Amino acid sequence: MKQTMRCENLRIRYLEKENKVWQHYLVQILQSLLRFHRGFLKENPKGVGSMCKAMEELRVESYAEGKAEGVEIGKMEQAKKTALRLSRKGNSVEEIADLLGYDVDTVSSWIAPKAC
Repeated sequence: MKQTMRCENLRIRYLEKENKVWQHYLVQILQSLLRFHRGFLKENPKGVGSMCKAMEELRVESYAEGKAEGVEIGKMEQAKKTALRLSRKGNSVEEIADLLGYDVDTVSSWIAPKAC
């Protein structure tokens, strides 16, 4: 029984060591591929062009996402102001929520007086 456990432990250690060796080789291969690709993107005219195109696409996409997020924030801020005005005029929270298209809990949190 002890002999079997010892053999199993040795086998596990061998496999762990073997795994580390293969991981080392994989890391080296990936690093050389990245060096080659980076060189292609920096030095080759096609690579520079494709990198510029990718950066422009990223810029346009980021701008669109930021704009959409800003519009959503603006809509919510306007809804909050409208909810406060309607509340001051005597409308119920349910009516305001229905008019603005938000749920009652959200509208009531906007209208509720804030504690300092």
